[in-house]
Amino acid sequence: MVETDFFRKLDANTIDDESLQSTFEKQASYSEDRNPWDKLLQECLRTLRIQHSELPPSHVRVIDAAAYLLRCGLLNVKGTPNLNIKQGVALMHWAFWAQQKKSQEWMNAGRLSAAPFPFDSKPFCHILTGGAGTGKTTTLRVIEELINFYFGSESVMKAAPTNTAARLLGGD
Repeated sequence: MVETDFFRKLDANTIDDESLQSTFEKQASYSEDRNPWDKLLQECLRTLRIQHSELPPSHVRVIDAAAYLLRCGLLNVKGTPNLNIKQGVALMHWAFWAQQKKSQEWMNAGRLSAAPFPFDSKPFCHILTGGAGTGKTTTLRVIEELINFYFGSESVMKAAPTNTAARLLGGD
C-alpha cells in the first residue's frame, strides 16, 4: 500500500486489518535493514532471557544482567569498541535501583536472605538530557529493556519534550 493511500484511509477512519498489517511489515523490514543496533539489541535480549530467566534470586542478579548488556556493546561509542561512560553509568544507576526492588521482593517472599547493603527508600526519578544525537533514546531503550525483563513490559513510563523524541522512545 502506498503511504498516501494509508493516510487517506486513516483520515477517513476506514483502516482495515490488511492496511495495518502491510504497513507494519514494511516498517519492520525497513527498521531491520537500516539499523544494525536494533538487531544487536534483540540478540542480546534473546540471550539474556535464555541465560538469566532460570537463575535463582540473588542480590546481584539484576546488576549482572546490566553488566551483560554493557558487555554486548549496546552502549558503546558509535563505531568504536569503547563504552560510553555516561550511558553506562545511567544504566547502572537503574540497575542498582531495580536490584534493590527485586531483592526486597525476593526477601519478602522468603526466597533470599537479608541484603548486604542498605535499601534507599527515596523515590527514584531519572532525567536524561543532552543535545540531539547524544544517545538519550539509545540509553533509555536499554534501561527500559532491563526494567521490563524484571518487572514486566510497560513498566517504564517515558516522556519527552518534543513529539519526535516521544515517538522515538514510545512515550508521551
